[in-house]
This record gives sequence, C-alpha cells and structure tokens, in this order.
Amino acid sequence: MESQSLLPRGPIPKRLLWQVFVISACVLAAEVALTRVFSAVLRYHFVFLIISAAICGMGIGGELVYLCRPLRRPGGWAAGGFSLSLPGFLVVLFRGILLHGEVHIWLIAVLVTIPFVFAGAYLSAAFREHPEGAGRLYAWDLAG
Repeated sequence: MESQSLLPRGPIPKRLLWQVFVISACVLAAEVALTRVFSAVLRYHFVFLIISAAICGMGIGGELVYLCRPLRRPGGWAAGGFSLSLPGFLVVLFRGILLHGEVHIWLIAVLVTIPFVFAGAYLSAAFREHPEGAGRLYAWDLAG
C-alpha cells in the first residue's frame, strides 16, 4: 500500500536546488577542514574519525526524517541546525575539550557527528519532498 505524502509535489524550485548544492558543498568543506584540524591537533591516525562521523551522522539524520514523517517541513530546522552546530562544535572542541590535558576521543566523535546529523536530515527531507526529481537533486548534490 502506497503511503500518502504530506508534502506537495511538483517542479523542484531553483531555490531548493541551490540549497542542496550549498549544504553539500559545506559538508564536504567541513569534512576536509576537520580532517586537516584532526591531523594537526590529534594524531594522524584519528583522521578516519571525521569520515566515519560524517557518514554515520548523515545516516542518522536521514533516519530521523524517516521516523518523523508527520513533521511537515524538516528542512528549515535541519539547515539552521547545521549552520549553528558546526561552529558550536568547533568552539566546544577548541575552548573546552582540547584545552584539558586528557583528550576524550569518544566525546569528540559524538560531538562531531551532530552537524552531520542536521545535514543528513536536510538532504533527506529534500529528497523526500521531491522524489520525482531525485536525479536532478542528486546532480546538484554531487556538484556541491
């Protein structure tokens, strides 16, 4: 049985395509920048942590959008959450965690996942909102 979507169908707005492009570009830039930071601040073999946290976080964000189906437009809070949580994570990392002598890798791994959860939620909501244009959305996602 096909479930009815609460979201409108129709042509993909140009604004949404640009938003997907920008969020994807920001996610990639964050991954590269955090990889560089982790290789300088922590030992080089903890660099894998960024890629793992990004993949895990984006998957969790997609799952949250799936579980919160009654929520009409999760894209707004997800984009805002990504834009606030990434600098927030950096402040907590540099002003809090790394200032203490003992570095807690598990805490860094959990905190670095949070911005990617929001990014995954936004991208998942965009694809859920316009499944008929998934190919076009994916092209803009890859371009970002």
